[in-house]
Amino acid sequence: MDIEIKTLPMHLQVSINGFLKAKEDKDDILEAMYWGEIYGSINSAEVDREISSEVAWELRRKYLGMEKEQWLTLVTVI
Repeated sequence: MDIEIKTLPMHLQVSINGFLKAKEDKDDILEAMYWGEIYGSINSAEVDREISSEVAWELRRKYLGMEKEQWLTLVTVI
């Protein structure tokens, strides 16, 4: 699935663009900050039904390195 950043809610666009800029600049502190921003923005957009669960998981995979199957296994174990 190829997701255009500009089609996402503005708060998510800002988080992703900030993250990508921090990675490009090799700014580890900002990259970590924006990782958290993306995580929260994805969750917020999903709960508010601004994006589908499918899109949310694709964004988590692409930007956060999270795989749904691994996450569900971890949550089940806990």
